Amino acid sequence: MKSSFDIELYSKMILEFPEDRERMNCRFIGLMPDEYVVVRVPLVPGIRNRLEPDSPVELRFLEQGSLVGFRTEVIAYQATPFSLMFVRYPQRLDRHELRKEKRMECRLATLISKGDSQWKGVTVDISKGGCHCRLDAGTMEKPDLKKGDHVKGAFQFIDGESQPFRATIASIGKRDGLLTLGLSFPDDKSAPPEKLYAYLQGMAAMLG
Repeated sequence: MKSSFDIELYSKMILEFPEDRERMNCRFIGLMPDEYVVVRVPLVPGIRNRLEPDSPVELRFLEQGSLVGFRTEVIAYQATPFSLMFVRYPQRLDRHELRKEKRMECRLATLISKGDSQWKGVTVDISKGGCHCRLDAGTMEKPDLKKGDHVKGAFQFIDGESQPFRATIASIGKRDGLLTLGLSFPDDKSAPPEKLYAYLQGMAAMLG
């Protein structure tokens, strides 16, 4: 089974050459699932010779608090009009969790508010340190949200009960018509109580 990964356009990546472990910063440009990944690499002396077809390389990037890496081979390199490297789509990904608290996947209706504005969305994963929410950006006109903003929110349970929280926007992006927010709970008083995690664990057990 081939791998798939969630990475935003122009995200930073680390390119490493296995032979001498030299590393350089680069940018993710795009991909064709099951075929290739495109990365913009620095135009430095000797780069063309290092990126000849079938040359082994390693790439790493951050994905929602995890360090993700994969080994692959170069398909082609072009220096103009931009310095681009095409590599084979990875067969597998290696993930290393960087968070102290591992996140729990979920689908929890969520209301985010800042001042007098409110947005509905879904929380897709959560830990005691923060969570990731997705909002329907297609229905909003340039939402007044940016990294570092303090927001309020509420998780909506199936039984109609809600659990309020306070958070800081740690990351913000847009993918597939959805606005993605990485939220950080500043302290224990801002984070959801233990009953929320018990609720999610109970739902997960019930759904298998």
